[in-house]
Amino acid sequence: MVAAGFGDMLGKYTSLFDWKFGTIYANEPYSDRIAEMTRGALQQCVEQVDQIAARTPEGIRLLMSALLESGYAMLLFGQSHPASGAEHHLSHHWEMEFLRTGRRQLLHGAKVGVACAEIAKLYRQLADEGRLESLTPMHSEILIEMNRIQDEKEIRWLLTIVGGPATIGELGVGDELLSRSLMEAHLIRPNRNTLLKAWNESDKGELK
Repeated sequence: MVAAGFGDMLGKYTSLFDWKFGTIYANEPYSDRIAEMTRGALQQCVEQVDQIAARTPEGIRLLMSALLESGYAMLLFGQSHPASGAEHHLSHHWEMEFLRTGRRQLLHGAKVGVACAEIAKLYRQLADEGRLESLTPMHSEILIEMNRIQDEKEIRWLLTIVGGPATIGELGVGDELLSRSLMEAHLIRPNRNTLLKAWNESDKGELK
């Protein structure tokens, strides 16, 4: 449960990016104050990862405080944008597939943490290959925001420190399901303008 809670907090790396992307790309409502509140809760967890990993009373208090702060941010904003982006849509897609095939469910935060790493990897790939330039004329502003996402390898390392799964293999999610979910997960929340949705709905061709 501790590792899953930490994984859910790491998901804020990509959810905060997607929220900002949505307001740049599609003029979705945004609040700098609430975004920074969420980012502060995330940073608190990352800075105290060793205490959380050791399950010290202070580490558990910090994690619970951060989770509550994230929930409060959603309550203030009135929607889940601050804490839920493409990483959550990916997680929900896996959950639906597991339900459909009768497989044992995984903890929500465990899925979100790994999904965050996969989304971070995809978004960085899009940026490094210059795909954002063909997607939107606002690519420079979006790149600035993308630099606030932690590196995929760092996300996986943090998940490992706290004792949670860090790869799709550890979750039991196969390559085929990952590939399919990256193409379909945005359909779970079609009104949410994530980079994943924008990319899938563009004339994008195949990723290298």
